[in-house]
Amino acid sequence: MERRLGRVRALAVSWLAGGLTIGVLAVTANPYEVGTAFFAGGAGLLVSNVIMVSLRQRVTPDRLLGQLTSSHRLVAWGTKSLGALAGGAIAQGAGLHAVFVVMAVLAFAVLTGLLVVTEDALAAAERAVTAR
Repeated sequence: MERRLGRVRALAVSWLAGGLTIGVLAVTANPYEVGTAFFAGGAGLLVSNVIMVSLRQRVTPDRLLGQLTSSHRLVAWGTKSLGALAGGAIAQGAGLHAVFVVMAVLAFAVLTGLLVVTEDALAAAERAVTAR
């Protein structure tokens, strides 16, 4: 997928699939639609993880890779409990439907970050590391 679309577009498609997973839950409880959305979101997550981890390994100097990986895991996994707490607070105050609406909006907002990330910028980051 990365070769066919390019990294930035492949990430956009995968993050869009993830956002749609949450968005579908905001508008329907139909098990077939939800199941299809979860399948697409899971496939998107798989693509995103492969691209992001591979990129992180390519642009990080070997001597710092362990530290970067542990820092990433601390932030990514360590904040899950804060997300659960926020989701519970939203559900308590505004209902379960509101949780999915808020999360879908936030998931799609992540896509705006790809407006500043370009294939050229990623290639330049890779070249900078390999030049060292």
